[in-house]
Amino acid sequence: MAFCLPEAARRYRDVRGHVLKLPSGIICVPVEYRGDGSWSAVPVGGTHQMYGAGSWDIAIYVEDIDNAERIDVG
Repeated sequence: MAFCLPEAARRYRDVRGHVLKLPSGIICVPVEYRGDGSWSAVPVGGTHQMYGAGSWDIAIYVEDIDNAERIDVG
């Protein structure tokens, strides 16, 4: 018998306690898992013109997370 995880579970990445620097230049803090492989995140800086510190929350997806630099904050 094979055990198979649902698609959303396969796409889950645990990023709690991290600051992420995305390939797009956005530095953000993941806040809440949305259940579809994405996280709601708050931009806190970076080089992206539109999504820097103080901008609206963004959604980040598993592909962004996999390619991001993780900064552990404890």
